[in-house]
Amino acid sequence: MERRKTGVGPNVSKAGPTSTLQQSTKPGSTNRQGKSHLAFGIGCFNFASLRPEGELSRELYFADLKDYILSDKLVKNFEIEIEDNTVVDSSYKPQNITDDIAECGYVYPYISNCLVRFEIHIPKRVQQDYILSWREPTSVEDFTIEIDYSEDIPVTYVWLDGNETSPSTAVSI
Repeated sequence: MERRKTGVGPNVSKAGPTSTLQQSTKPGSTNRQGKSHLAFGIGCFNFASLRPEGELSRELYFADLKDYILSDKLVKNFEIEIEDNTVVDSSYKPQNITDDIAECGYVYPYISNCLVRFEIHIPKRVQQDYILSWREPTSVEDFTIEIDYSEDIPVTYVWLDGNETSPSTAVSI
């Protein structure tokens, strides 16, 4: 799996990308001028485990994550890049796990040194159900999601092929 150079890490500048339009590495993605572009939005997606305390291992977490994400029929090409030093630390399980990471004050489980990537197809009619009423669906229906666990919190990139004017909409969808 190819790790995109978008964040902080070895051989990567702390400045990161300076624009939301980057050259695409995917063939066949072209704009009106015949140049390939890729738009992206940035967010933070974390998948907590509901397994009982003491039952969660690195292998179980990634197996549960894969099963959960692939249970959505719109998802394909799920991959996990695990390093020898990949850690899944579940020693500090919060009392209540909610949809809001900020409510417990820390990310659970704490994961480091891995990358999760998958593709999802979200038709415009479905996008409309998940965005604020004043926003329009994105100009595309296919998204690549990368969750990079190389920092203290998971940094998620939602990549869109095309000339998307509001790539952050893809993050909220």
